[in-house]
Amino acid sequence: MSFSHDGRYAAILDISADQSVLYIADMQEQTLINMGEEGFGTVTYSYTWNGEENTLYAMTGSDSPQLMACSVEKLGEIKVYAINEEKGTEGAIAYADGKIYTVSDGKIVRTDIKSGETEQFTEGLEIKASPGGKIMAVKKASEIEEDVVAVDLLLVEISSGKKSVLAEKTAVYSYDMDKEGTVYYVTDSNDEGRPYCLLRGRPGGKTEYVGNIPYPVVKCSQDSGKIYLVDNISSEPATYEYTVTN
Repeated sequence: MSFSHDGRYAAILDISADQSVLYIADMQEQTLINMGEEGFGTVTYSYTWNGEENTLYAMTGSDSPQLMACSVEKLGEIKVYAINEEKGTEGAIAYADGKIYTVSDGKIVRTDIKSGETEQFTEGLEIKASPGGKIMAVKKASEIEEDVVAVDLLLVEISSGKKSVLAEKTAVYSYDMDKEGTVYYVTDSNDEGRPYCLLRGRPGGKTEYVGNIPYPVVKCSQDSGKIYLVDNISSEPATYEYTVTN
């Protein structure tokens, strides 16, 4: 689940045995749009919101992935269109500075949303862009020793390409960025009852401990200091609000 820049809409991915259908929920009108019926297809691999307007991008399709967009108009009407005609990838995507960033074979490429032209940006396995489109969090493979691979979590300034390290050679189960560009990420803890550790960091700043938590997936809200924890372990997945107090 992720929210549009104004918090009105939420994108929700419903995963079943053979489908992963994307929905757009209007939090104000309490309505739900099935994007599988609106041109996105029945399998969505990844999705992201535009940071300045209510446009949702997704790698989606029924036979093979393609980079698609859905713009939500003022009256709740939607416009669905393809960014380009190229075959897409099954990796993560992110929006920043008028471009869509995608992951393929350990490389991050970016596609201009107006021209559809693509170029390589950097290397990585997963990506998240700040709502302002200035900073990108990148998860990158890091070999500890032969056949033992962990990850590094980096922050990359999109305009300059300058990198700073949040975490090195560790497990990072999930991460997300709030509207101020703070990255919240989840690693292991030593607490049996709350086996995951939630931390946060910013470019050039120190990593801070937030707390031990029971679930491995974190999602940021549009409200400062409020995040969500996702239970993807239980037989009935659920989402819980978590308020950061420090």
